[in-house]
Amino acid sequence: MTIGGVTYNTFIGPPCAKPANIGDAKIDGFELEMQIAATKRLSFDFSGSSLDFKYTRLDPTVASSLVVPGGRGQMTFDMKAPYTPELTWSAGVQYAIPMSAGGSLTLRLDTAFQDSVYTQAVNYAQTQPVNDRKTSWIDSYELTHARATWQSPSQEWQVALDVHNLGNKVYYENIVDGVYTTVGYQSAQIGPPRMWTMSFAKSFGL
Repeated sequence: MTIGGVTYNTFIGPPCAKPANIGDAKIDGFELEMQIAATKRLSFDFSGSSLDFKYTRLDPTVASSLVVPGGRGQMTFDMKAPYTPELTWSAGVQYAIPMSAGGSLTLRLDTAFQDSVYTQAVNYAQTQPVNDRKTSWIDSYELTHARATWQSPSQEWQVALDVHNLGNKVYYENIVDGVYTTVGYQSAQIGPPRMWTMSFAKSFGL
């Protein structure tokens, strides 16, 4: 393209964020939720889901192009959609303790699990060694959360203490991989460490 006597190259080379429909896919899965009130004070809850993702058709004009998202090269049928864990689940237990002066103290513990995921549509570059194809991969992890809630006798006031990431685990929320592209580096966002929070609530009975 020439503008004002200057010639510009309009070729879009890798890495490239150009959106493209790669083809068709089939997703099978199921979800389960359960709540159990064991007693007036004790309760349990659980939820889980499983997904099976498979490409059924790949557009050769996109899948074999050098300008696939990330500029990593060819896509194949064995690749998975980004951020699509095969298994996730969460479980919680809660116990309410009546206070002698009235009100209650409720203790709760929750744990959530996320299976490993790829973070880019092109899971790995064809040039990557077979034993080094997890540069855009987040390992599975579990996070535990604890909460203690005090409720006033009139139920007008509530004070809660929360601890997020109780085990202080190091995990990644996302990874942008450019190791095997012209970018040549990888960036990632680490999840929050253990955090303590306190909240106050007042009900006006409206």
